This record gives sequence, structure tokens and C-alpha cells, in this order.
Amino acid sequence: LLPWTGADKIDDMLPAVLERLNEVQEVLAPLPRDILEEALYHTASYYIPIDSETEACRNHSTILFDSFLRYEIWALKMVDASSKGGPGLLEGNVMDLGNYGECINVQAPGNLFRGQHCVVETRGIMPPDIDSMNPKLPVLPTLRLDLMFSVCVPSSCTPDDVKTHMDVALNSVNATAIMYNSSCSSATPLPFQKKDYAAIIVLVLIVLIIGLSTWFDKTTEQSEGKLIKCFSLKHNTNQLLDTSMDVSDSLPCLRGLWILALAWLMMGYRMLHLLACPNHRFKYLAENIDKIAWAPIENAHLSMEIFLLVTGVTVTYNFLLQHRKG
Repeated sequence: LLPWTGADKIDDMLPAVLERLNEVQEVLAPLPRDILEEALYHTASYYIPIDSETEACRNHSTILFDSFLRYEIWALKMVDASSKGGPGLLEGNVMDLGNYGECINVQAPGNLFRGQHCVVETRGIMPPDIDSMNPKLPVLPTLRLDLMFSVCVPSSCTPDDVKTHMDVALNSVNATAIMYNSSCSSATPLPFQKKDYAAIIVLVLIVLIIGLSTWFDKTTEQSEGKLIKCFSLKHNTNQLLDTSMDVSDSLPCLRGLWILALAWLMMGYRMLHLLACPNHRFKYLAENIDKIAWAPIENAHLSMEIFLLVTGVTVTYNFLLQHRKG
């Protein structure tokens, strides 16, 4: 095994790493101590929600703020896990999601709170002309055209707390923050709500129906209870794993079109998913979106219509065959 294996070994090295970085900073960027502390103070005031709404968030943020200025390791980790501007900003990379794992694994002394990762969307940072780029292209609205970043805050803070603080911080540049109830997440389990219990009850009922249907399928004749057997695990597994083909009960001419439409649909959704992720090549995408090679991606929504049409025709055909057979 490597001598430094284990997270505890890495944590033990951090003080030495910080001390070495401090020595390097004094040589390469010999800033006066008061200027460096002032820079850290202003940096922390932007990242840490000391202007939040709830008292618990404000108190815990103040503890985090003071601990960061005292160079305590756990506080440094929380600020380090926040976004600090990624590469490729001039190429259109306006998304930086920080370090999620580092953030949620931080725990304040005395189990006071844990780290919570919050994603902040902004409006007003980028020039307004960017929002009007190629309005006729259906794919561009899915791209992030304004700055998106993350902050690591105490787990006692709500998205509204973070939004309130960020609005104060961004007010000087005429920008605002956009956050949702799902913008923040932490390692702390969420309490169950009524909808969660309702979903559990529905899932239990489905499992019971499948179990009873499977038992009924094993204990009755093949021709009895066809409706109940529709939920049988045994019956449906046999149907799914059956590789025999009856050409008279199918439409072979549609299989190729169905496969092509399905592949086109999967490719389109995959590309749309990638566009929602941090992208270092937005400039390249904007320059090449009108080329013929991008046409299948730009018009991938049409594949859904073909896929639904072929599926509908096949289901209708099989239904009419079964109806004719009685």
C-alpha cells in the first residue's frame, strides 16, 4: 500500500501544505499582511451568507466567517469547495460547480453543522446581448448564458438564506441570484413528507399486486385470469426473454425505422444533457451550430414524433390482431 493511503493521512498533511503555500506566497507575491487579510475578509464576505434571513444561518455563518479568518482547516475546506472561476471563461464556460464532495464532507467542530453545497444561477452578470444570440435556434435556450457558480454554506441555511445574501452581494453590479428549493443539498438526510409516505404506499401496493398475480399465475391454468396475469412477474419475464418471432403477428417493415428513431432520440437527449453541464467549448458550439453536421442534433425533437408514430402503429396493429382472434 502507498504510505499516504487514507483520507486521515491527507488531512494530517494539510497544515504542512498550508504552511508551504504561505512561504511560496511570501516569495512570489509578497503582499503586506494587512492587504492579504483584507482580501481574505472581502472574499469570505461574498462566499459566506452572513446576510441571511434566519438567525441560525447567520450565527453559523458568523462562526464559519471567523474560523476562516483564523485559518482553521474545516473552514478553509468550505471556502475551497466553493467556485472560484474556472478556465475558459472567454470561450463561454460560465458554469463552475465547485467541489461537491469536499463541501458535504466538512463538519464543524462539535457537530454544530455540516457543509451544504448550493448552486447559484445569476441574471445580469453577462451582457444583455448574449441572451438574444440566435433566438431562432431551439437548442440555445438550453445553454447557460449567464454565470452559474456554487457556494459551500452551513447546513442550517436555506436556499432563501443564500439567495438573500447573494442578492446583497450582487446588488453592486446590478445582478440578481436565482435559486430553487432543490438548489442546495447536503449529507444530512431530509425528513419524510406526506408525498414520500404516499409514494411508499403506492410502491407497496404495486409489489403486492405483482406478488399476488405471480402466485395466481403459478397456481391456475394458462387460459384463466388473463387480466390478472398481466401483472405476473413470471408471465412478463417469459414474454421479455422470449426470442422467438412470429412474422404474421408483427410489422417487420417498421423495425428498422423504429431502431433509427430510437437511436436518434437517445443521441438528441444525450446531447441536450451535455449542454446542461459545464461546457468549455460554448464558442465552438455557437460557431458550428448552423452546419449541416449539427442538423440531426438541432432537430432531435422530430425523432420523438417518429418514435411515437411507429410505436402507436405497432400497438394498434397487435391490438387489432388480438381482437380478431378473440
